[in-house]
Amino acid sequence: MLQFGIGLFIYGNIQSISKSEERDNKIDTYLRTNSKFISNAESAQRGYLLTGIEKYLETYNTDLEEIKKNEEYFNTLPDDVKNADISNIRQVSKKSG
Repeated sequence: MLQFGIGLFIYGNIQSISKSEERDNKIDTYLRTNSKFISNAESAQRGYLLTGIEKYLETYNTDLEEIKKNEEYFNTLPDDVKNADISNIRQVSKKSG
């Protein structure tokens, strides 16, 4: 009977870890995608402002559209994912930025 109880406890922990990993992967995808396109848009904006070449402006607008799509992806996530505490990530961003 004790072994059954231990088995249930372990199974419950595995389920909890699996759900946490899934949530964190969705947040990670959102944050990595946002970082990528924000960085690209900033580079394209600088390129356009420094050179006036229209290609940079087109790239900038494309990156802004991708950011908008990523925000739409975020809006489709379950509330527990959207409300996850990412304050540690924000602190790291502020320190590195």
